[in-house]
Amino acid sequence: MSKNSKWVTAGSIAGLLAAAAAVASSPKARKGVTRAASASTVQVKNLIALVRDNREEVVHHLKASGEELSRVVDHASDDVKQLMEASKKMKSHFEEVSRVLQGVNTEWKDLLEEVKEEPKRIDQGDVELEHVPEPGEGPNKL
Repeated sequence: MSKNSKWVTAGSIAGLLAAAAAVASSPKARKGVTRAASASTVQVKNLIALVRDNREEVVHHLKASGEELSRVVDHASDDVKQLMEASKKMKSHFEEVSRVLQGVNTEWKDLLEEVKEEPKRIDQGDVELEHVPEPGEGPNKL
């Protein structure tokens, strides 16, 4: 047990002892505690008598409550199953998207490598265009 929990436990015990001493020393507090305990005892006895006298009705209500609770739990279970199936479908969709993106990535890398390896054409290179004949000039007279 850590130091803090020991202090909390000791403080709780001291508080309970102080409350018990206060109740024991005050006649008014003793009467209040006795009255509350007596009222609680009477209420428990009345509840037991009520259940005993109306046993069938109480059992019927308990069964109905149990059936309703069971129905709710069954619906919740069905919902959980549907969520699990949906999450499995989403996972497979995600995996498919991931595979497609990897394929696209590979295609782009291959395309970039291909472009880097191609010899440069006139429109991509350092060839000066001033040596190209104008239309209407040259041997073919365009």
